[in-house]
Amino acid sequence: MAAPKILRKKGSTKDFDFTFPDSGVTVKLKKVNPYITAEARAQLSRSRPKPPTRIITEDGPLKGKEETMEHDPDYIELLRKWEADVDERIMQLQIRRGVVSIEVDDWQDEVAQLRADMAEIGAAETLPEDDTVVYICYIASSTANDLQDFVAAVAMRSNPTQEAVDSAKESF
Repeated sequence: MAAPKILRKKGSTKDFDFTFPDSGVTVKLKKVNPYITAEARAQLSRSRPKPPTRIITEDGPLKGKEETMEHDPDYIELLRKWEADVDERIMQLQIRRGVVSIEVDDWQDEVAQLRADMAEIGAAETLPEDDTVVYICYIASSTANDLQDFVAAVAMRSNPTQEAVDSAKESF
């Protein structure tokens, strides 16, 4: 399912081109307000699983007291999966909010082919519903570094560094 296109006045946001370093795919982005992702993360943190507890049965001064089992291996695995899910949801939010356009002809065909390939091996349900998210995460990002650079571009883009300014000066 493709994300709906939002119509906005031309020039209402500052768009910029981002090219994935390893795949070479170019997309047009806008910066995502960090308060949006912070608020989303704060709301999602409310669903953080609680660690298991047990009543201490061994003799001693703590017998009968409740103990929180934060180091329980099953809880640690549950927490790891929960954190990965939160990170994935935040990533999808950043993609939906930050990607203005994909500068590749027929990118939807590439997504459809990936969906067909995944269905053929019984893994279609692992892909997100949003076609833009699928394209960015599974096609445009050909390496983990590509995806990290994308997140940095959307979430942390700011003024150029002094090094970039000096480099630009040297090229004139």
